[in-house]
Amino acid sequence: MPKNSFWQWYVSHQVGTGSGISAMPSMHVSIAVLIALSLDHLNRFMGLPGWFYVFVMQLGSVHLAWHSAIDGCVSILSTALIGGAVGCWQSTGYKREGGKGDNPWQM
Repeated sequence: MPKNSFWQWYVSHQVGTGSGISAMPSMHVSIAVLIALSLDHLNRFMGLPGWFYVFVMQLGSVHLAWHSAIDGCVSILSTALIGGAVGCWQSTGYKREGGKGDNPWQM
């Protein structure tokens, strides 16, 4: 039923509640923020293009009607908060049980 409804809305160019596909938070914007945070962590200068990409992704996702503006804002905020929490957790010197040294990727 929903598949047929989406198709009917599309071919008739109707817009209404439930006629689009959107999810909160926007994973497009969230991944862009994650990349920007990573680049910014490596080098502030390298982070500038990453943050510009976040801006373009947010603007594009709203303009192309993939998401509403609040979806991207929630993505930016939640990704930054999760990234900050993970950074604080890593700075505490967490080590896995049975780990071999300081490299968390080493098995």
